[in-house]
Amino acid sequence: MAINSINVSNEVLADEAYARVEPELAKLVPDELVQLNLDVSAALQTILGVLPEAKALRERIIKELPSFDIASFDRLEDYALALGVTQTRF
Repeated sequence: MAINSINVSNEVLADEAYARVEPELAKLVPDELVQLNLDVSAALQTILGVLPEAKALRERIIKELPSFDIASFDRLEDYALALGVTQTRF
């Protein structure tokens, strides 16, 4: 899904995802953030493109990486969509 071609229903889904992660965003400390230089549209397309395959590995991740924060993994789609919303607003 190219960020420039998000249709209305995808915009609603993206806005809902942003609302779900907004409390986490509010807790971020600007001085503790690292600036990245990346193509947001390409990153968004990559994340959403591999998401189905990544989700299929969820149980293996839990088993083989017990200290991995699976809650963050489960929110990957929300984070990606929120990134798209943020980029669009920027």
